[in-house]
Amino acid sequence: MPLPKKCVYALRALFELALRAQKEPVNARQIADSQSVPLRFLETILNELKQGGFVVTVRGKQGGFLLARPASQMTAGEVIDFLRKTDSSLLNSDRAGMSPVPGDYAFEHLWGRLSEAVNEVLFKTTFQDMVDQEIKCQSMYVDNYVI
Repeated sequence: MPLPKKCVYALRALFELALRAQKEPVNARQIADSQSVPLRFLETILNELKQGGFVVTVRGKQGGFLLARPASQMTAGEVIDFLRKTDSSLLNSDRAGMSPVPGDYAFEHLWGRLSEAVNEVLFKTTFQDMVDQEIKCQSMYVDNYVI
C-alpha cells in the first residue's frame, strides 16, 4: 500500500525530530537535508503538522521545530489519518463516477480488510518504536575497517 509522498515526508520529518530526542529545535533545512525531502514541500507539511498539534515551533535564530508531545505518544497512523482528513486529494476515489462492474463489492471488502490490517500496524507503531528500531539496526551494522 504505497503512501502519497506528502504522508511519507511528514512521517520522515516527525521521525527526524523523534530521533533527535527533543534536545533542541531543528530547522526545516536540517530536516530536509537529513531525510532527503524537498525543503519547500517540507515547510508546507510542517505548517500542517503544527496545525494538527504534532509539532511546535520555536522562534528566533536558534528556532525550529520540536515534537508537540513525546514520540512514545504519537503514532504513524494518526499522522496519516490527519493528513488524509485535511487533504481531499489523498483520499482514494479510483472508481468515482464509474458504473459498477462485477467484483466491485468483493474488492471493496478486500480493500477494507487490507486497510484495517494496515491501520492496526500504523496506529500501534509510535515514533519512539521506529527510533528504537533504527538504533537497533544501526548498531548491528557497525563499520569494520580491519583488513
